[in-house]
Amino acid sequence: MHDRLAYSGKFMHRLGESKGNEMIYLDNAASTPVFTEVIHDYPAIMKSAFPNASALHQAGAEIRRKLEQASAEFMRTLNINQDGTKIIWTSGGTEANNLAIQGYAQSNNVSELSMVTSTTEHSSCYAPMKRLQNGSAHVSWAKVTPDGKIDLENFSAMLSKKTNLVSICHVQNETGATQELVMIRTLMDKYSPRAKLHVDSIQAFGKIDIPWDAARIDLLSLSSHKIHGPGGVGALVIRDAMVSLKPLIEGGGQQYNLRSGSLDAAGILGFTRAAQIATGKRSEFLNQTTTLNRRLRELLSSLHNRDRILTKVEINSPVDGSPYILNFSLPGYEAAVIMRMLGDQGIIVGTGSACSAESRNPSRILTAMGKNSKISFGAIRVSFGAYNTIGEIEELCSKLQSVLSEY
Repeated sequence: MHDRLAYSGKFMHRLGESKGNEMIYLDNAASTPVFTEVIHDYPAIMKSAFPNASALHQAGAEIRRKLEQASAEFMRTLNINQDGTKIIWTSGGTEANNLAIQGYAQSNNVSELSMVTSTTEHSSCYAPMKRLQNGSAHVSWAKVTPDGKIDLENFSAMLSKKTNLVSICHVQNETGATQELVMIRTLMDKYSPRAKLHVDSIQAFGKIDIPWDAARIDLLSLSSHKIHGPGGVGALVIRDAMVSLKPLIEGGGQQYNLRSGSLDAAGILGFTRAAQIATGKRSEFLNQTTTLNRRLRELLSSLHNRDRILTKVEINSPVDGSPYILNFSLPGYEAAVIMRMLGDQGIIVGTGSACSAESRNPSRILTAMGKNSKISFGAIRVSFGAYNTIGEIEELCSKLQSVLSEY
């Protein structure tokens, strides 16, 4: 079992001095606690990784050497042959997705762009696609099935020889629905052989296999704080020189003139260390998380209301999706209220994408899956990390039962 040290998923800081509750954190799809090993190494990294990697002096050269070594190690965590492949370090997953989509669009004649994506993309892909569509680009939106999988027949019908770019979210951040990337590439080869494939694997990296070669992924977006690494760091992996991008941030021409600005060397080294841990213990974490997911599903089926009548629980996450995310609805209850009541008792869960948390509209993702507004407004997302335990899942359901009895 992974060394938990100061963590057990139950963090030792207070939510409020009057309550004195310890926090059980179950919103790992939004952000994760940093691995204890990374925390242990980070002071030394911070102490030595401050010089500017672009500087011409010896200290700058030493940082460049460390970053080149980190890039090679990072590629190995992805099982990628480094020949011709580039890593562009970014401020996070949102920037990586925007660089992939908008950078590709700007490097081509926008009026001739024809792109295909799905209706359940993360907002950092959905928003730039909408912006391009509102300009002069042609964007087709593939439908999804009730379990959140892309409707491949509908997807195929949208592909053509004019298609330039296909952008797909590998693991959906609200539901955990996982897309069949190899099949998607097979259909692209048949109908759109010249199209490039961008994959948002931010919720997949370090958790499930990413078929880089089998799906011939051209652009791959990743994020550090989703895999127990430091926040504010992400990456866009670019297959080869045949993938043309324009920079969104201009300046000193760093990173192949695709992303100017001084590199966050400490963050990159921390991200690389987290990637090594996450991928090295992926099977262990996956087995552990599958057990947590299964136990939560079992316990949810026994919830009841104040009259001791079984509460209807709608599971929105597919059985064959990522076990790291379980989205469920309590029709007749408002998820935002449930979330706050659980928070008062030291249980932290989500109600959807943290990037869209301030929206008062029904979940765009659940709506695309055919769920009604009652299901959407009652949806709670529990997402697991490396430090969660069975005991915490049982405590969550005990507290959730208490909340439903008081509601």
